[in-house]
Amino acid sequence: MKGMTLAWLLFNEERKEKHHRYFSWVQGLLMVFIVTLSLASENIQYYLQDNLRNLLGADAVISQPNALTPEHQEYLTELSEKMVVTRQVDTTLLHDGSWQRTKLKAVGEGYPLQGQLKIATALNGEGVAASVGPESGNIWLDERLFNSLSLNIGDAVVLSEKRFVVSQILLHEPDRITEGYSSTMRAMINAKDLERLNFPPELVHYRYLLAGDKKQVSDILSWQKEVLPAAVVSHRQGAHPLALFWKRTENFFGLMSIILFFMAAIAIEQLMQLSMKKEKYFTAVCMSLGSTRSVGLKISLLKWFFSLIMIIPFVLVISAACHWLIIDWMQSTFSDLQWHWDTSVALSSLAAVTFILMVFQLPVWIAITQSSVARLLNDVKKDKGFWMTKLSAVAVFCLVAWVYSDNGLLTAMMLGALALSVVLMVTSSWAVLTVGEKVSQPFSGLVPFTLFMMKQRLLTKSTQILGVGLCAFLLLFTLMVLRDLGDTIASNQRVHDGNVLISKATESQMADITRWADEQNVEIRQSKPFVFAKLLKVNGETLDEYAEQPSESLDTMKTSIRLHWSQAVPSNNRIIKGSWWSENSTWDQVSIESEVMTIWAYKSETG
Repeated sequence: MKGMTLAWLLFNEERKEKHHRYFSWVQGLLMVFIVTLSLASENIQYYLQDNLRNLLGADAVISQPNALTPEHQEYLTELSEKMVVTRQVDTTLLHDGSWQRTKLKAVGEGYPLQGQLKIATALNGEGVAASVGPESGNIWLDERLFNSLSLNIGDAVVLSEKRFVVSQILLHEPDRITEGYSSTMRAMINAKDLERLNFPPELVHYRYLLAGDKKQVSDILSWQKEVLPAAVVSHRQGAHPLALFWKRTENFFGLMSIILFFMAAIAIEQLMQLSMKKEKYFTAVCMSLGSTRSVGLKISLLKWFFSLIMIIPFVLVISAACHWLIIDWMQSTFSDLQWHWDTSVALSSLAAVTFILMVFQLPVWIAITQSSVARLLNDVKKDKGFWMTKLSAVAVFCLVAWVYSDNGLLTAMMLGALALSVVLMVTSSWAVLTVGEKVSQPFSGLVPFTLFMMKQRLLTKSTQILGVGLCAFLLLFTLMVLRDLGDTIASNQRVHDGNVLISKATESQMADITRWADEQNVEIRQSKPFVFAKLLKVNGETLDEYAEQPSESLDTMKTSIRLHWSQAVPSNNRIIKGSWWSENSTWDQVSIESEVMTIWAYKSETG
């Protein structure tokens, strides 16, 4: 207890000294950087995981055109925590003489398995989360389908000669991404209603949504490869598609922190020289009064502990503020990203930085164990403590590189760039002073004398030179990284096709859209007029007469498609046979994909 009291008194005396304040600033900056980086990274990973649950709707999804056997379903139920079955079919909805093709999904008990199913009662209305799907006899339509049929809530639509009441507008399905995003309009009904619609079994597509931990998902994937190799499987055993990108960004910033730790090592080494002398002197005096080295070591440990305790509250407050600023800045990239404080991450980061600072402080404690009364009279200039200072800095660099390294080449390039900058700073400083000294030797005055003294003290002042040089290096490097990071994030956005897709608009609606885009300074990247068209005959024969055998292409040809026209060949396409339409040719021409020409044995006008 007396030792703690003495340590507290000595700490309060030393904290007023300038070198102690500098030391606290260095420790605090390191803590703020690491804690802020960890909190921001964890916040974004948490957002991506939550976003992933709303994108996939399950930990694993097995999709195939046929229903699983009862034995297979039972086995999957045992392998997973929970299983939900959905069925899909392409069909046509009718309302007051209007029709629209749609992808119909039938959901039952337990849906949605993960994520949020969002619905609304009006177009452009605020969405609310739904814990279950539609009731029997009701149907939910997405906004485009609801608008295209000019519906109101409560209206009835006809589906396979059965009437359904439109009760909600469907805004979001958590498992939509695993079904493949497309411009197809969508509708949702209760699974019980699908039975009475009597769709042919070959038109129904089955999807099995599964929830489970990593081991269960691995077992499911292994079972699927062996038993259902033809099934399509989607899973999130890894992470969000952007999670790896952000993890690489975090690791890169972590490797950048080596520069910060290098600068801290320089500052700590300079400050530690005075601290080490005082600690050794205090311990030797205590020993001369009959005490032991362990008492001096204990008091030194307690003073260091007190210094950390005093700055941690300030570190947490500043880190929280920096964390909030980063999240606020990144909300323009990650929509709905919210500030989220994680106490466990903050504490674990503080613990990691504390360990690093202990490594930096280790030479002082080793020097205390070697302190003696005799050394007060005959001090050794470079004892083990001197070399331990160098080794502790190297150990910290290696530790940081090991923690944040996920790519050997990237780590080598980063460390190589840092080493090269240090070599260039040392070499250029020596070369400039040497040349300046040689050139100014024939002259007298203050400048030649200053150059001569700087050359003589170059070795002793090397740490200060490196400190100033690394400050400039860190500033320029950070600005370049932020610029490149912004460019990389921008390049990963949909900069070519835009980020809003309007799949269908009338001529008057298109005029309104164009006028709105001009008012809001919004660029319309592409505008493709089209009409719905259907192939009726080939060389005078109906499709059934012309086709020699049933095929998927035949079913596609029988469906109404969007027919586009263009004056010139689109930039993302090319002609491999025949010629493009010209003003001198007849108008009744159409371009067809090579796959369709091969399957249907079509020939071009020149082929």
